[in-house]
Amino acid sequence: MKVLVADDNVAIQEILREIVTDTGNQVFLASSVSETADSILDNRPDLIFLDMYLGGEPGMKAIDIVHEEDVAMNMKVYILKNSKEFIPKDEAFVVGVIEKPFRSADIIDILSGTKIAPESEPQQAPRPSRREKRRKSKDTQAAEEQTGLPSGSAHLILEGSPAGVYKYASDFADAGYNMLIITSNKIKAVREKMKYGKMNVIALSAKPRLDYKDIRALGSLTESVNSFIAESARPVIVVDGLSALIEKNGINRTLTFIRQLTAKNAGAATFLISLNENSIDKKGLDILVHNMEIHKTVD
Repeated sequence: MKVLVADDNVAIQEILREIVTDTGNQVFLASSVSETADSILDNRPDLIFLDMYLGGEPGMKAIDIVHEEDVAMNMKVYILKNSKEFIPKDEAFVVGVIEKPFRSADIIDILSGTKIAPESEPQQAPRPSRREKRRKSKDTQAAEEQTGLPSGSAHLILEGSPAGVYKYASDFADAGYNMLIITSNKIKAVREKMKYGKMNVIALSAKPRLDYKDIRALGSLTESVNSFIAESARPVIVVDGLSALIEKNGINRTLTFIRQLTAKNAGAATFLISLNENSIDKKGLDILVHNMEIHKTVD
């Protein structure tokens, strides 16, 4: 496994270098934001230990630089911080925070628990065998016939308003799927539109309050979605307004959020994502539809 240690403290660099190499992994070192960004782009590490501040600059700046160069790159980042430093903003690619001074055992646990994704091929949903196809329930077959969408895959619906995505969602609801709707609209309006018992709603807002989550907290949102998928039979994830997420988080963070969810849960969940095509440029759309099926509706 390739591991990047980015810290401007030489002593901490050496401690982490020894732990990483002693556990049989390859290590790269960086002391500044520019060195960190260059190392990520050149070496594509499987895991990054990133100091909160590198030479007086926020360490997360290096991640932003990388995404300007390669928006499709996935990264696993552990933030190194002192007890008095604030935890960085909620990011989809920050998987953990390590407080200094840390124990060697904690670092070893992280290294041993990190899975390496294949470098040569992107994660894709496995093709079902003939036997698996025969085992599909009648409800599943009915939903796929009615919607025209295969379950266990990701679908991007291009539309001015989320009418089409709710039509597809209703067809899956009729077949008894468990549904999670992520919306920036009012919860009451969504429930009145769907009227479905097996439905959870995560409402997002720039001003989080009771029953509404922070629309910028993509890391927490990722955890909530993954938990729902792990606990549900035949889960369907509906994002009824990706444009709102892009507006509040920027294109890079939003694309990272969607790619991580769809790649991790390929074959395990169905994703229905509504997007106003005018809210994204061609480059961003090309990245977004990688391993996704695209559909257009007429308002």
